[in-house]
Amino acid sequence: PHSPAQPPSAPTAFDLCDNGPAPGPRHHSGGWRGVVPRMLPAPVRDFTGRAAQTALARRALRGDPSGGAESRDLVVTGPMGTGKSALALHAAHLCRTAFPDGQLHADLGGETSAPREPAEVLGWFLRALGVPEGRLPASQEERGQLYRSLLAGRRMLVVLDNAVDDRQVRPLLPGGTDCRALVTGRRALASLEGTRLIVLGEMAEAEALRLLGGVIGERRVAAEWEAARRIVRYCDRLPLALRAAAARLVACPERSLALLAARLAPASRRLDELRVGSLDVRAALEAGYRRLSASTRVALGALARSGAPCFDAREAAALLALAERDAEEVLEELLAARFVEEARGEESGGGGRPAYVLRPLVRLYAVERGEGRGGAASGAARRVVPSAERRSAAAAGVSLVEAV
Repeated sequence: PHSPAQPPSAPTAFDLCDNGPAPGPRHHSGGWRGVVPRMLPAPVRDFTGRAAQTALARRALRGDPSGGAESRDLVVTGPMGTGKSALALHAAHLCRTAFPDGQLHADLGGETSAPREPAEVLGWFLRALGVPEGRLPASQEERGQLYRSLLAGRRMLVVLDNAVDDRQVRPLLPGGTDCRALVTGRRALASLEGTRLIVLGEMAEAEALRLLGGVIGERRVAAEWEAARRIVRYCDRLPLALRAAAARLVACPERSLALLAARLAPASRRLDELRVGSLDVRAALEAGYRRLSASTRVALGALARSGAPCFDAREAAALLALAERDAEEVLEELLAARFVEEARGEESGGGGRPAYVLRPLVRLYAVERGEGRGGAASGAARRVVPSAERRSAAAAGVSLVEAV
């Protein structure tokens, strides 16, 4: 008896590169023959908070037919240490079943001094899709064409972590309507068409305390509630800083939270305390700082030493001894790189002029770097800081004495 005929399967990358379907398994160096790519790193097991952003990410990637929402590519952005990669991986794992043909993942190296070239990443993806090493096209353009051809008709998720800019990302986006891309980066990448943007900031205090308790144990947090709140405040309610602080407490289970809070209090040692293994606030800030122009690094140092955590372009111009338009350009570069944030609510101080917030950990780092000392900006700072201080408490969430 003959077995029922099976419908022909879609051609694989190996089939396309080898002039037709192979009659049986064969070894081809570098190609993932017969493997469905499942390249997602393990998720953060104790992921905490970000419920609204997670729900939005799931709706964007999967679509929400009941609400009439179509799925879209997604960009997760925000300042250093806000947990962009953790949220992206958390959402990607929750959506895996919507992408049965596999998930591709690449760290684009945006937090390093040597970001990945798109051609290199396309090589990774093509090998994962079954293309043997010797059959990889030489040019980036042809690699991109083959990549999009192989993804056509498949339902795959492409996660691009730590992107530098849209020029790095564009060649890696899938071309069809059935695949989705999930991109993370400090810059908003707003020029990517048809994407939904999720902007992360600091956590709410209750959320930050839950994260701390999830790592070190809720009983330790409950037993030293006020000390836990001080730790959260010194960490700017940022997941990276909180996890570094929590790692110190996990390593020393007999150490009190009050002692760690006391060690975090002096500005001169706070960044040292928030460094445990790969959890390093200073290193995370350094990655973005290197990409600032020399003049903007000097300006950031002068703004940090002024002691004003919130300022508009007019105040920044006076602090920096610049024309207001030049100060606006500096602030926009710092905003794009997420070294300052746009003030909202009470922080903005009203008046219809955009105001900018310099968070305490960023300020400590910029002061530590020491660029922009002296000069005309020093005298200007003494004249301008009193007006900026009127909204400093709302902007920073702590007093100037605590923050610096």
